[in-house]
Amino acid sequence: MIVLVTGATGFVGRHLVQRLDEEGHDVYSLVRSQKKFNQCQLPGQAIIGDLSPHSIDTILPQLPEGPKTIIHTAGIVHSHHKKDFAAINFQGTKNLAQALKKKYDQLHFIFLSSLAAAGPETQRGIHLGPVSSYGYSKLQAENFLQEWAPPNWQLSILRPPMVIGPKDQAMLDVFKMVQKGKVPVCGQAGKHSLYNFICVFDLVEIIINCLDKPLGKTPYFTASDEVVSFTELTNTMAKTMGLKRPLLLPVPRTLLKLATVLIGLAARVFPLNIRLTPDKYHEIIQNKWTCDGGPISEALSYSYNWTLEKTIKVTVQDYQSTNSI
Repeated sequence: MIVLVTGATGFVGRHLVQRLDEEGHDVYSLVRSQKKFNQCQLPGQAIIGDLSPHSIDTILPQLPEGPKTIIHTAGIVHSHHKKDFAAINFQGTKNLAQALKKKYDQLHFIFLSSLAAAGPETQRGIHLGPVSSYGYSKLQAENFLQEWAPPNWQLSILRPPMVIGPKDQAMLDVFKMVQKGKVPVCGQAGKHSLYNFICVFDLVEIIINCLDKPLGKTPYFTASDEVVSFTELTNTMAKTMGLKRPLLLPVPRTLLKLATVLIGLAARVFPLNIRLTPDKYHEIIQNKWTCDGGPISEALSYSYNWTLEKTIKVTVQDYQSTNSI
């Protein structure tokens, strides 16, 4: 099958492209840099471009005739500028879909959204809706695809929660704090915050299973049924690295919010590579990022294979192999 992957040099994209190639698919990757594509040692063919209208118009002639599926993983999770989320996650998705319509009458569009589009859960299992600009931009993209997709197109919309696995730079920050023995948490309740997660390898297998089983317009959560607290997460990291349990340091919400505001102001003047942003504050203060991954498991007849302990172990091994920790 001919498959076009966006965001192929990203965390999920790199694993996905490798597996698609192993499965014998003809893989094309939309990437912004040939150099980064080469550095990642990705198989298949690179198509250089981005999600801006001008760029997409120039890459249309480079796309193969008759691709069966596009897997849209490109997007941003962290930014100090709220407008970036709408511009890339929503408008970028819209630009891509509208451009592809010019070339393909039939297409399976698999969109990698996020649990953030549904928001955190209440104790009654009700999702509150997006609490961040990131989450809202993902929901906007979902809504656009659901309302706009041509009749001959098929959709699959996936909402993963926290994704853990080798090559993830975001989770690396947490591992480094655990390694130092001290991890800040949001308020006294932060250590008890609950999370679903999915190993990147399970997520990739779910995406591959979707190739021949389009899910339709209804978004599906992709989450292991294992719910963990932040304490359990950091303790598992420490145990795997052969360390003592880290000290979780409660940070008052007001102080945390002030820190994000100051970081946001500084980011207007200086280029900062700090993931603690004003937008992320609204996600950090939530205590229940959980969801039900059962429906997609039933729809695809897929069983999650990666436990937290197994996932953390292979992730630590990868970080250690690159001297990241």
